[in-house]
Amino acid sequence: MTPSPLQCDVLIIGAGIAGVSIAELVSREARRRNKGIKVLVVDRASELDSGASSGLQGWFHTGALYTRLDSDESYLNCVKSHEVLKREYANASDFAHHSNCNIHALYECDHAWLGDSIRFVIDHSDHPEWTKHIHQMTDRLLDLGASRNSFLQSDNGQYTTLLAPDRSLRTQAIVSDLAESAARN
Repeated sequence: MTPSPLQCDVLIIGAGIAGVSIAELVSREARRRNKGIKVLVVDRASELDSGASSGLQGWFHTGALYTRLDSDESYLNCVKSHEVLKREYANASDFAHHSNCNIHALYECDHAWLGDSIRFVIDHSDHPEWTKHIHQMTDRLLDLGASRNSFLQSDNGQYTTLLAPDRSLRTQAIVSDLAESAARN
């Protein structure tokens, strides 16, 4: 007997953090508009977040890392992703887990999406171009709205320590919250 084909309105290939977040956003928007749609997420793995997302680098990029690329577009894409995270999750009253998206401040809870800030320790003797890099990084951090005192922790001539707005990322907590919200919507 041939199995019947699955019917859906939206098909998403991949059950990693990107696929699950798309499913959550689509389902939440459909609910806002009182549209009954069926979203189907398919993946070759039997569990969510088991492919590429399980091996993410482990931090949320705000653009500080990309200053060496001399690409304003890469930097602006990171800043825009920061704004989307705030708008669609942290500040979204219709997202049940908005308090777990702790983008506004560093606080710990069992299901917080973001952990500690990433600390950069730059050794000037290893890289003669680091002075230029530090200036680019600090200028971009200032563009994000940070004060110089909030990220420049020390500079003794040989080492500069910067506390960037980049944060450690807890992908399992994120995917769990997104999948639960998508299923609810």
